[in-house]
Amino acid sequence: MQSTLLSAACSSVIAGNAYLHPDDRVLCTGDSITAPGTYQTYVKETLRLIYPEANITFLNLGSGGKGADYGAQTLKMNMEPATLALFMFGVNDTGWGLSDVDAKVTNFVNGLQKAVGVTQAQQLPLIFLRETHFSHGANPSPDAFEVGVTHMLDKLQDAQANLASQQGVPMIDVRAAYQRALEKAWTKDPAYEFTPDIIHPAPAGQAAIAGEILRAFGAGLPLSPTNGPRGMLQIQRTKEVTLSLKDGAHLVASDGVLPFSVSVRNQSGKNAEGKLLVVLAGQKFEKPLLLKAGNTTNANFSLSVATLAGRTDTTPVFMAFVGADRYAADSSLFYYSRLQAT
Repeated sequence: MQSTLLSAACSSVIAGNAYLHPDDRVLCTGDSITAPGTYQTYVKETLRLIYPEANITFLNLGSGGKGADYGAQTLKMNMEPATLALFMFGVNDTGWGLSDVDAKVTNFVNGLQKAVGVTQAQQLPLIFLRETHFSHGANPSPDAFEVGVTHMLDKLQDAQANLASQQGVPMIDVRAAYQRALEKAWTKDPAYEFTPDIIHPAPAGQAAIAGEILRAFGAGLPLSPTNGPRGMLQIQRTKEVTLSLKDGAHLVASDGVLPFSVSVRNQSGKNAEGKLLVVLAGQKFEKPLLLKAGNTTNANFSLSVATLAGRTDTTPVFMAFVGADRYAADSSLFYYSRLQAT
């Protein structure tokens, strides 16, 4: 498995402030994909390294087997300590089949609408997450059950997108990021899966979710002032600046570190000056960069092995280019071995 096994699509927009405030308390409501707290932990620990004094915390209210109506009730009971709410449902709302489509869509939208209502009443910012689901290998032969559930989820999420547009609720498309990451993985291993049981993301899939949330938050940009408006969510996607973790055998060098390299390509028609920020294995790296128009710049780093677990493993990496007039971010998986290079 190569180092680019997991890679969310990049974004590049006009830079400003991050969406987050210092001391934000992010309430995460969801089902069994949210309940383990895995993607929240990835996001929280990355933010802690980028903003060590910010004290951004997460409250996990995920509960297995629950749907959108439960999520709305949970929000209503737990909003007081929160400053921001993430809302991710859909899998259980499918009812695990394609029967009673209209009734399921109606019930799902009603649950979403209740969440919008209770958060708007308290002026609590609400963000929908488009839930992930179903990822067998690159050439799957799904049975009728799998096809039906996936089609039902598509219908629910179409309705969610319509409601989000009507109500002005932003939505982070973690499902699309998840699927792009899988497609990248399948170029290396067509049998690779993020959800072996069809429903619950393994750590690599959870990392894809986290990477997209971090990108949307604008992680790496200056935090928004405590008493000021939030910066824009980085929803829009372009390809002016792209980042990727370079393939390579990440073996321990003779001096006890792991070398790695990030490629940053400026596909726009003008130069861009800023810094490259990388968060990997509990360590933060920064490097000033001048990106010449149409060129690729490779930034080399050395990772201390002190924070790495096990002899061989994979760990998420978050990368961002933060410039005066643009922001671009990406996430990936870093594969490493403690075997010494020869």
